[in-house]
Amino acid sequence: MGVWMFGYGSLMWKIDFPTIRKITGYVEGYNRTMEWADEVHRGVPGQQSRTAAIFKSDNPKERVWGVSYEISQDYWDRVLEDKVGYRERGGYGVVDTKFYPFDSNADNVPKEIVVTLFLGDMSSPYYKPGTVDELAQHIVQAVGASGTNLEYLYSTAEALRMIMPPGETDKHMFELEAACRKLEALEKAKTSVKDSAVVLEEKYEKRRDLLLKIYKATDRDMNRQMNLTEFHDLAVNKLNLQEGFDNVKLKFEEIDVNGDGKLSTKEFIDYFLSELQKHENTFQEEYRKFGIQDPKGGENTFEDALLLYEVMQDAGLNNSRGVKSLGDMLLENRSLLEKMR
Repeated sequence: MGVWMFGYGSLMWKIDFPTIRKITGYVEGYNRTMEWADEVHRGVPGQQSRTAAIFKSDNPKERVWGVSYEISQDYWDRVLEDKVGYRERGGYGVVDTKFYPFDSNADNVPKEIVVTLFLGDMSSPYYKPGTVDELAQHIVQAVGASGTNLEYLYSTAEALRMIMPPGETDKHMFELEAACRKLEALEKAKTSVKDSAVVLEEKYEKRRDLLLKIYKATDRDMNRQMNLTEFHDLAVNKLNLQEGFDNVKLKFEEIDVNGDGKLSTKEFIDYFLSELQKHENTFQEEYRKFGIQDPKGGENTFEDALLLYEVMQDAGLNNSRGVKSLGDMLLENRSLLEKMR
């Protein structure tokens, strides 16, 4: 006859020792909570995890479901008692208690099974009581040598579902699991937003660099002021817009916020950064539907041309150090651009 040990946490789903057999069932007069601090297996100093512990219950009929393992006396004496002591006993007491089998797959079940139970002590410094939400905050963040605290909780909850019959539950464990899944989703959403914000910032930095490159190529006298003649040259010869001089002048005056007849680098870049951001969703939708279209004039013709230029720049189709004519790039790469959309 061997030694019987009761697993109620990770020992329900993760064992690293030989057993004679295992039987699922429960012990009475105890409750299980995830209020035991750990800074080795699923946590570290300064970021402790919360793992399962069993405590004596005020209700003598309260059940804790788990798995009972039979281990040979010889192996227990030679190896496992010390090994389990390292794994399970930090701050625990040890009691023997009756185990109630409930396992349709088990054969030759003994009439009575007394299991060794590692019992939590509420006076121990490892006991860290908290609300479900407070515990979830620790569990979502903690990780240790054996893995994440979330893996421990989710695997334990799933193991309980596999062994408990209909009508039985573990309110604390399943409420905590639900709270952690919700909090985990929120944390992932935050990370996603943060990552998206970083990507967006990089995108706008690249766009700013492109606008500066275009501005410098247009500012022929390099005085950091673009006059109407230079702006018209940009519209006609670089962006290949089919716009009359009067329409180009209206755009120039819209950008020239201080009305001095010259566009500073800041005026040019700030204006088009704002306008391209407003218009890019419409441009992308039209690009997906209709493919490449030469800017033909209209309210957003400058924006369309600059966004198309950006597409080609991002695709590596402008291998020139300078600002190549949009018309030339379209002529050389139209078939490739059609495949990209």
